[in-house]
Amino acid sequence: MSIQGCTAMARKRICWLGLLLICLAAETAHAEQQQTTVTAPSSFPYADSNGLKIVREARPAQPFSVVGPRGALLGGQDGHFEAWVFPWKIFTNMRISARMQNYAVPIDVNNHAAEIEVHANETTIVYSHANFTIRQIMMAPKSGPVNEGVLVLYQIEAIHPMTLTFSFDPVMQQMWPAPSDDRPSPEWVPSGNGSGYYIFHLNFPDHAAALALPGAQPGI
Repeated sequence: MSIQGCTAMARKRICWLGLLLICLAAETAHAEQQQTTVTAPSSFPYADSNGLKIVREARPAQPFSVVGPRGALLGGQDGHFEAWVFPWKIFTNMRISARMQNYAVPIDVNNHAAEIEVHANETTIVYSHANFTIRQIMMAPKSGPVNEGVLVLYQIEAIHPMTLTFSFDPVMQQMWPAPSDDRPSPEWVPSGNGSGYYIFHLNFPDHAAALALPGAQPGI
C-alpha cells in the first residue's frame, strides 16, 4: 500500500509533512470515522533540538529504535521502519520513493540515507540527493491525546517539483502471546480538504488504527 504527497519547491524552500499514527477503540472507531476526521497537522511549530546529540554516517545494515511509553518506531538506518501503538504493531516496511519533474525514473529515497542524528527526544535520518534533502524526524510522544502513538515529521527541500510515495505493509498484530487476526482491511476515508487518511479494520471488533499525512492521496 502507499500514500502519495506532492511538493513543488524552489531551492532553499522548505516544506513540512507530518505522519500521524493513532489507535482507535473499536466500539467507537466507526462512529469516529463518520463524525470526525483524522488529520495530521499541515503546519506546526518545530525547533531543532539544541541539546546533546550523536551524529554519524547512516549504516543501512544497523538498526535504530525510537521508543516511548505509548508507541515505538523500529527500523534500519536506511530509514525504513515499522510502527507500534502499544500493544499493536500497525504497519511495517515504511519506505519512500520520489518522482521528479522531467525525470521519468523513480528514485528510491531510502538508498540515499546519508546521516543519522540521535537526540534525547527524537531521532532523525537525513536523505541526501542532488535534487533534494529530506529529514525524517521520528518521535514517540510522552504527552498529548491518549490514543496518539507515534509521529514522524518530514522536512523536505528540493530544487525541482517532485511527488513522494510512502509505501508500507499494514499488519495490525498484537504483541505475543495475544491472538492476532488476519491482515487488516484498509479503507481510504476522504476528508473535506481534498486529502484523507487510511483506517485499518480487523475481523476482531476490538481495535482499528488510522494513518494520516496532510495533503496525501491514496496509492496502490
